[in-house]
Amino acid sequence: SAMAAGAPLVRRLAYEKTPAYFDLSNPALLACAVPRAELLVMLRAPAARAISAYQMCAGHIHGKWCQASIDEAIGSALTRSASGSVPRLRRRHLSPQLKRLLTMGMYSAHLHRWLEHFDAAQMRILWLEHFKSEPFECMDAVQRFLGLPPHDYRASATRNEKGLWVIGKSKSSSERWDKTPPSPEVNATLHQFYAPWQRTLAELLRAHNLSLLPARPIPG
Repeated sequence: SAMAAGAPLVRRLAYEKTPAYFDLSNPALLACAVPRAELLVMLRAPAARAISAYQMCAGHIHGKWCQASIDEAIGSALTRSASGSVPRLRRRHLSPQLKRLLTMGMYSAHLHRWLEHFDAAQMRILWLEHFKSEPFECMDAVQRFLGLPPHDYRASATRNEKGLWVIGKSKSSSERWDKTPPSPEVNATLHQFYAPWQRTLAELLRAHNLSLLPARPIPG
């Protein structure tokens, strides 16, 4: 924007947040539009994220593709070529929504696409699990990454009814829908499906120094 003659220049930071960019958007297009963007990506342990997303769809969105139980859905989506082998996605008769729900957790594949168009110094990965357990340490790290002046969030934060730290009015949803967990067998299958992707992600984070809190292990 135009500045008055002699007025000091003020750095303005514009930001946007969205749950959709990481796996669906075109990083080449974004790099063309805002090549100096600083990208902060919050991830969640992939098995927990997939379970939560399916439960939300079944209990809140009521989509046609998530009407079966979570055990039935995951059982129909993942298969093994042999006993003890790593589960893999079925190629046929799998709804696009369920396919995306599962492939979204292949974080290393998505991250590779972004690193083709953005320098690693412009990106940091933050985990939801770390943010919930260490919110102030995470916010301190976010401020350092973005070059922002330090702000003491501890002074204005309070705990909500769920025990989470919040600033101002709590936005935690009541989540009244059914949150019946998957069976131990299906839960184990999901973790086995994501295990190779998580190992690749850990190597990628170390190689490019992408972790916002590098001393913390990545959630499983």
